[in-house]
Amino acid sequence: IVRDRFVLRISISLALYVGAELGLASWVAAYLEKDLGAPGPLAASSVAVFWVGIGVGRMVCAGLTRRFQDHTLIRWAFGLGAAFQAILLLMHAPTVALAVIFCTGFCLGPTWPTIISLAGGAFPRNSGAVIGIVAAFGCAGAAVFPKLIGGASDSIGLRAALWICVACLLTGLGMMTW
Repeated sequence: IVRDRFVLRISISLALYVGAELGLASWVAAYLEKDLGAPGPLAASSVAVFWVGIGVGRMVCAGLTRRFQDHTLIRWAFGLGAAFQAILLLMHAPTVALAVIFCTGFCLGPTWPTIISLAGGAFPRNSGAVIGIVAAFGCAGAAVFPKLIGGASDSIGLRAALWICVACLLTGLGMMTW
């Protein structure tokens, strides 16, 4: 199972997703305050707005799983999540940014549970082992990317560093299409 190309592909995709999700969640308040000039309370609320978007996206996804295959939902989540995050990085209005942050979370919300479902469904007899491998990659993404973005922001600026999250999502999208 560890050497299976499919398991490796979805594992790396989950690591990239978690990296983008936590990379944005870790730095979005600082981005709004420093780069967009948002007042402190508005900037601080951005993290909650993002996580509410994630939660609502996951609830909506539960209904969509009856109509769409896991691969399709994952591709849309990666693609729309990357698009909304790119819009966030291209805009300059902090109040409108909150709506875009919610939309980013909403679009990304289905990714984690759907990749886990895909992993378990692909190997029903070994679903525990496969899910464990895939989740471990997600944990690695959580450990690496927030620090990577913070370190990169010291030399290239936070807005530029947050493009790493967009690149992660686009790479994950590519990995889920082949």
